[in-house]
Amino acid sequence: MATHALKSEVCPSCGVPSFETGRSLGAHVFACPSCDLSFLSQAVRPASANDNAWYEDLEGIRAAYPTYLACMRAAYSHQCRQLRALSPKLSIADVGCGIGVFLSVARELGWDVTACELSPHAQRFLKDDLGMPPRDLSEIPAESLGAVRLSHVLEHIAEPVEALQTMHRVLAPRGAFLVIVPHREPLCAKIVNAARRVKSSLPELAGAIYPDMHVLGFNERSLTHLVESVGFEAQDVFSVGMGTPGYFPLMYDGLLRQVDPRTQSVRSLLKFWLPQLLDNVGRPFGLGTWVVGYFRKK
Repeated sequence: MATHALKSEVCPSCGVPSFETGRSLGAHVFACPSCDLSFLSQAVRPASANDNAWYEDLEGIRAAYPTYLACMRAAYSHQCRQLRALSPKLSIADVGCGIGVFLSVARELGWDVTACELSPHAQRFLKDDLGMPPRDLSEIPAESLGAVRLSHVLEHIAEPVEALQTMHRVLAPRGAFLVIVPHREPLCAKIVNAARRVKSSLPELAGAIYPDMHVLGFNERSLTHLVESVGFEAQDVFSVGMGTPGYFPLMYDGLLRQVDPRTQSVRSLLKFWLPQLLDNVGRPFGLGTWVVGYFRKK
């Protein structure tokens, strides 16, 4: 097995010195021995890209929006019910809300909704088409919201503690906080990485951490530690996979790309579906595709 001098970096969650565990597209990946967070170097993390290009085709979004709502209504209604059981009042901000599908469902269910989104294209859609003028979290009064939702955003944030402190500030006492992130190493990736470590102690890592996009990598333990460190207490933290009711509809990825068996090769279909199937096997053991956490402000 090849050996290397290990690089070290300070964990952005707990500040503990952490050592290199592998590479992702040429970038060094570090693993914290204390809180179990995986992360890219401090020099790389601020270069994380955004998803603005997803929302440039506003005409296409307008045409497809009813389909998005129909696909996600059951899952988002479930999340609203879970939050309602924890929230002291029916007001919610969705941070990084995209084109507001979750907020549309929440508003139908009686929530007072606040959109937080950086994409100028999505901002225009939220304001003009949905009547949800986006706001910055810094504009929201302290302790004014019953709930905050952060879905597929935290893994992009270079310095997560400060961002989470801002969300903690706007929540009322005992306010609810829902976080959804990709699992950094679901079962399929774990199997691939174990095989690669036979040949190298610092292999190219499979999983949901890579430069220019996902700069932090979570599992249940690391997500819980990070969020609790800024003044929340965990209510329920678990992993989900494709088809998990309330979180991951069977054809969720169809919102972004079509995987039509009539037009795909057997190889491409296996490449898409096999990881999903394996990750579902791993889900009861904390090795599903996503990690979901419900928290409450202390």
